[in-house]
Amino acid sequence: TPPALRPKIMRMVAGKVTLAARADAYQDKGSGVIGQRFRDEIEGKSAKLQEPPPPKDVRPLPVPPESSGKRRGGRRLRKMKERSGMSHMRQLSNRVRFGQEEDTTSDGLLGVGMLGKQQQAGKLKVTAQQQKLLSEKNKKARLAGSSGSTNGLASSLAFTPVQGIELVNPSASQDTKEGTETYFSQQAAFFKQGLQ
Repeated sequence: TPPALRPKIMRMVAGKVTLAARADAYQDKGSGVIGQRFRDEIEGKSAKLQEPPPPKDVRPLPVPPESSGKRRGGRRLRKMKERSGMSHMRQLSNRVRFGQEEDTTSDGLLGVGMLGKQQQAGKLKVTAQQQKLLSEKNKKARLAGSSGSTNGLASSLAFTPVQGIELVNPSASQDTKEGTETYFSQQAAFFKQGLQ
C-alpha cells in the first residue's frame, strides 16, 4: 500500500483485529472463518482506495435565456434593433407580387422578389435610408474635439516642494470663480427693500 493510505488502512485493521479477538473469545477458536472474511474486506477496501478517481465529466453550459426580463425601450434599443433588423432591401427581396413571375439572379437560383419591380429601368437600386444616420455621425465627429478653453500645454500635474508631484484640476479655480461671482463681485450692491 502507498504511504499516504497506510494510516487509514491501519485504523481499519485495528478495528477488525478487535472484532476478531472478541469473536475468538466468545465463539470457537479453530476455524478462522471470521478473520478470513475481515481480511478480504480490508483488502477490497484498500484496493478501492487506490483506484484513481473517476474522470470529471464536462457538462455543457446551460443555454442562456433569450430574454432576461422585460427590456425597456429607448433610443439605444431602437438603434440596436434597427442594426440587427431586416433591411428595406431584404424586405423587398422577400416580397412577391401576386400573379407575376419573380425575377431571379443570373444563375436562376436566387429570387429577387420585388426589388426589380420598383424601378422601371430594370436596374436594382436601393434608396439610402441610412444617409440621415451617417450625417448625424459626421456632425458629431466634426463637433467633437477641444472646447477651446484650454491649450495643448495645460497639464494636470503640478510639482510642489512639499508633496512632490500633485494632481491638479485646471478647471477647478474657474468653477469656484463662476459660483462666487454673482454674490461677491465688485459690481454687486445692496438693495434696500421698502418696508410695507
